[in-house]
Amino acid sequence: MKTRNMKLMIMQRLGLLLSVILLIGGTISCSSSRTETMRVASERVDCFGFDEQLCYKVKHQGDDHWSMFYNSIDGFNFESGYEYNLKVKIVTIDNPMADGSSEKYYLKKVLSKVKVESDDLE
Repeated sequence: MKTRNMKLMIMQRLGLLLSVILLIGGTISCSSSRTETMRVASERVDCFGFDEQLCYKVKHQGDDHWSMFYNSIDGFNFESGYEYNLKVKIVTIDNPMADGSSEKYYLKKVLSKVKVESDDLE
């Protein structure tokens, strides 16, 4: 009788574990990714996205003007007073949280870090 109860308990726990894995796997899905080069200005600026925060000013490939960048870049350690050229991986998130970004940025490589005061940040 004890062996049968043990087997039943093990099967129930395995079923529960499988359910949790499927639930977690189903909520985190990414459809695609791409790599891009972007330039980050030497200063962060006050901005208002979901809440007040400090944002980067960036120029994506082909951009002539700085634009506000509300996301973070995982692995990037910003140091004020330096302008950066970065190679980043951008992952598209299929089902982002409400008011969340549909893209996640990851640092692949710092291509350059130059001590300079970026122009035209206003």
